[in-house]
Amino acid sequence: MVLLETAAVLISLSTIIGFYNFFTATKLTKSRSRHQPFISVLIPARNEENNLPQLLQSLLKQTYPHFEVIICDDNSEDKTLEIIQSYAEKSDKIAYIHGKKLPPSWTGKNWACHQLSQKARGSLYLFLDADVLLEPEALESAVALMERKKTALLSCFPCQKMKTVGEWLIVPLLDWLLLSFIPLDLVYRTKNNSFSVAIGQFILIRKSTYYKINGHEGIKDKITEDVYLSKRVKLSGNRILAARSKGLVKCRMYGSFKESLDGLSRSFYLGSHLSPAAYILSVIGFVFLFFFPVAMYIINVEFLYMLIPLLLQRICTSILACQNFIFNLILLPIHGILAVVTCSRSVYLALNNKIVWKGRKLLSRIGR
Repeated sequence: MVLLETAAVLISLSTIIGFYNFFTATKLTKSRSRHQPFISVLIPARNEENNLPQLLQSLLKQTYPHFEVIICDDNSEDKTLEIIQSYAEKSDKIAYIHGKKLPPSWTGKNWACHQLSQKARGSLYLFLDADVLLEPEALESAVALMERKKTALLSCFPCQKMKTVGEWLIVPLLDWLLLSFIPLDLVYRTKNNSFSVAIGQFILIRKSTYYKINGHEGIKDKITEDVYLSKRVKLSGNRILAARSKGLVKCRMYGSFKESLDGLSRSFYLGSHLSPAAYILSVIGFVFLFFFPVAMYIINVEFLYMLIPLLLQRICTSILACQNFIFNLILLPIHGILAVVTCSRSVYLALNNKIVWKGRKLLSRIGR
């Protein structure tokens, strides 16, 4: 009886948050800005020959007129630099810098972003990952949303593009877990920095705020720099906004099952900002939340009332994330298992300093 009551409470909480996000989450939609501040679009790029051409082409099609693009070639080992140079020759909006040698205690992305900020001329900085794709109205709509919400930092969660079965097995976990446990509207409305979240794929921040919090230099050794940046903005007394893209911002994060598993394993634990004990307890709670109602339904169909809310919540979170909810419902049992695997692998890699990304070992510095 106690298990049933506990399960009912957990399921209700997760379901409520999912529904709350579905109805209240701010969405980045097409809109026009009254003002047109100059934007510096800053792109750290390491071994991005497959992604950069699409991003740069999409930037050159923007309806927003006042922006520059600066790319940092972060010691790439492929044709990234050649691609950057070819686009810089074609457009005076595009410039680039050669990334300097990575100093001790810095992560590669933070170091690249820091160098980019020193060259930027805009009053707004837009940090983009190279695997992002923007629709022509994306920049103008983001500026308009930032104006309307009077926020110092706007992070837009892209619609994730998935082309292989391996990606569909892993990538949806990011949005599913986020939308099930973090009320995005409270990220904007509350001053509590515990409700802070951002995604490094798209972060638009005011220059004045960026330097007030000491930019990426203030978080130079952090692997999940996006979350730390959002927390520091809140601590400085400013508002942050986590918005969902409705097609204006897209991203194909990974190209295979292994890339997806490695990528999410790198960030799940560190992005949670929980102690190892609290994180492990939350994973146990997820196992109970997800598998208990499934097991009870298998034992006795009368327990369908426990399963239906989770299914409805999964439909809502899929629609909000611009994902095919039918695919996600079919894959739900596999997603549940892989969520546990990925979360467990994430804490193991972090605690044992085994996180590697773009050919570099990243030290998590837990407990240091």
